[in-house]
Amino acid sequence: LVEQRPWKHDIMDIMQLISCLSFVASKKLRIAQNVWGSWSAYSIVLEPMQTNGYDCGLWVLAQVVAVLRGRDITNLREEDLGKFQ
Repeated sequence: LVEQRPWKHDIMDIMQLISCLSFVASKKLRIAQNVWGSWSAYSIVLEPMQTNGYDCGLWVLAQVVAVLRGRDITNLREEDLGKFQ
């Protein structure tokens, strides 16, 4: 299961990654870029999204894609993950 704040010391790296991804998305998709204001990092899902031990990174990327598209959470299911890859 997800630790409550294992990424606490990685916030600046996470912010840099999100800023870069948002910039690319805003240019390619012609959407407003809104990451420069105040924001907070928090866990959206506290239980595993997969039954195996190796797809967690894909779930993180799927969640990032959902946020960049203006959603709160991805609607992918485990059986859909192969299509996302």
